[in-house]
Amino acid sequence: MAKRTFKTNFTSVDEFPDFYIVPPGDYDTIHSLKSSPQPYHHAEIVKARDIDNESTPEYLPHRGYQAYQFHKLPDGGFVKPTVTSLFVRVGASLKTLPGIDDWISLFTMSTDSSDNWTRTILVNLSADGYLRLVHVPDQGQQIYVYQNSQPLLKFPKNRWVRLDLFLDVSSVVKQAILFQEGKVVSKASLINVSPILQQAHFGLYASARLPYGYVDNAYLRVNEIDNEADIYTIINSPIEP
Repeated sequence: MAKRTFKTNFTSVDEFPDFYIVPPGDYDTIHSLKSSPQPYHHAEIVKARDIDNESTPEYLPHRGYQAYQFHKLPDGGFVKPTVTSLFVRVGASLKTLPGIDDWISLFTMSTDSSDNWTRTILVNLSADGYLRLVHVPDQGQQIYVYQNSQPLLKFPKNRWVRLDLFLDVSSVVKQAILFQEGKVVSKASLINVSPILQQAHFGLYASARLPYGYVDNAYLRVNEIDNEADIYTIINSPIEP
């Protein structure tokens, strides 16, 4: 069963005072904690940052989040496989464009404890309406063991959706598996990762061209587990307090 657990219900910015928070208003994005009907984190794009999403000459994504720097906790980063569970609500119109399509990243997980975040595994909402893992198996790649393309499992807009991410960077077989409402939607092997989950951020991280959009987060849980069989115990259990 689950061992170590990290959790937040997004009730106070003072809950983790040593963690980095993107200053609200920077990156043309505002974000804050809300309290009704339940506590949650709300992040919203104020305006577009560029006319397109090309990465040159300057990378200009929107950012509105708190970084959860597990390496700063008394127990440090997570050394065993983890299941990260989170309710997410998204409102945005993403477009397929010449060059780089619109995107919103909902999870960023890193095995790098520095401010460089040099090795990451992301969960992105793509312009085609599907969730997919990014930077798999290696940084800069999108090669999957499985990727959902079923119309019934497109990510729904403007309503709460539960996501669970199994991440194993410490075993011989390193992998990531993404669940949307309990169903596998993306699965990939991992290479060139350090063996400890050091930090993560959720909230809003999005492409430069987007003129508007929002991401809400509620009931974040990171559960350290002993083996892959425990994944299903976690994803079939409620994450609300």
